[in-house]
Amino acid sequence: MDPSNSFESQASVNANQPEQTETITFMNRDYYNAAAEGKVEVFKNIIDPEPLDLLLTPNKNTILHIYITALNSGSNSTTPNAGTESTTLIGRLGSTINFVKKILKICPSLLRQANAKSETPLHTAAGSEPTTTLNAGAESTTNFVEEILKMCPSLLWQANAKCETPLHIAARYGHDGIVEVLIEYCAQTRAQTRHDQDLEEEIEPVKELLRMTNKEKDTALHEAVRYNHLEVVKLLISKDPDFSYSANDAGETPLYIAAERGFEDVLFEILDKCKSPMHGGPLGRTALHAAVMPSGTGMIKRILETIDGISREVDNNRWTPLHLAAYFGYENIAKQLLDKDREVAYMKDTEGRTPLHIAAQRSNANTMKVIVERCPDCCELVDNRGWNVLHFAIKVQRYYLEKIMDIIIENWSFSNLLNEKNADGDTPLHFYATTSSESLIVLKKFVRHPRLDKMAFNKQHLNAQEIVFATETRSRTS
Repeated sequence: MDPSNSFESQASVNANQPEQTETITFMNRDYYNAAAEGKVEVFKNIIDPEPLDLLLTPNKNTILHIYITALNSGSNSTTPNAGTESTTLIGRLGSTINFVKKILKICPSLLRQANAKSETPLHTAAGSEPTTTLNAGAESTTNFVEEILKMCPSLLWQANAKCETPLHIAARYGHDGIVEVLIEYCAQTRAQTRHDQDLEEEIEPVKELLRMTNKEKDTALHEAVRYNHLEVVKLLISKDPDFSYSANDAGETPLYIAAERGFEDVLFEILDKCKSPMHGGPLGRTALHAAVMPSGTGMIKRILETIDGISREVDNNRWTPLHLAAYFGYENIAKQLLDKDREVAYMKDTEGRTPLHIAAQRSNANTMKVIVERCPDCCELVDNRGWNVLHFAIKVQRYYLEKIMDIIIENWSFSNLLNEKNADGDTPLHFYATTSSESLIVLKKFVRHPRLDKMAFNKQHLNAQEIVFATETRSRTS
């Protein structure tokens, strides 16, 4: 059989441009099916093993890409098994072999340790009968990869059209056994070719493999984190704990991805084992911003403990994580953030709004109470228009407005807010004058406050009573 095939396809972008020719590769059907089913003997029968790296699909996937993608029995995969019976059994066998390998690494003496019947693990393995007959040519998940790499070592590094190596694919689908084989093979082959070099240089190719990015600038760790494959994450980090994984094209670091998706165990692993993990995300957000959105109190606690000063970092709108907590009404998260650093309550966004302004604008009365209890004087701050928190509260006109008014009005130390004017000279009372009749009932506590200046004028030389009169006059004449 011809190991590789290709043909030229002509396509024109538009009528004014000449036709462009591209070469499309495709794989022999028998080779493709053999790779998907893990039949390594098919490839051993090729007379010259070198062309294995020339067996390519249209997207430049090699037989390793195909095989790893076809597996659906990764030890930590979130995808349910839906393959053939033989694939499922292969997956189980591979998982068993991987378990034995790992245990023997931890305690080699178990290999010779006998039970009460003087049976070693080898006796037990030899005497056990499989529940279902396996194809004699079936290989375990890791054995196929090992055999193929022996035949064509360059496949370890060969990327497809999306610049994805086999390690990217194995990490994406949670095949921790294959990830381990790929890493070990990388280290072994370099050790064989550079046996006279020191250890630091020997493991450098492993770091290079782990740091390779695809077209979207994702490393294997990005892929493992995105699909919540904890065991793969542990493996990858353990081989390169000093590396600070940078953001991909979407602006996501692995830590940000874990926080945004609420993968607490993965996030803890990154924070515990990576020496200096980057924590940035898209739109200038940090992993702490991301952890607020799924309301991950456990993640927030660990991030605050691990990364100094992160609660003060702002996104492109200059929102701190506390702004987000105020927006969503997460009072427990607001407590966490303020207990760590109360000064974030005084930070303003690009429009000059503090977290308290955001909470009032969103009618999140409980979050307002948390902020006011810890930072009462932040009520004095105004936004770029000169609005204080009472201006925001009156403009809301929502269900929790009365509770918001209770927080502000019933605290006498806040009474100076009643008569403060914004940039247009409007006091909260001027705002009140333009509210609906339904809101007038809700705000009766406001108009009866003894410190309210009912005759305050704005820059148009109008007081609240004149605004009401003008509004009623326009309604009657219209």
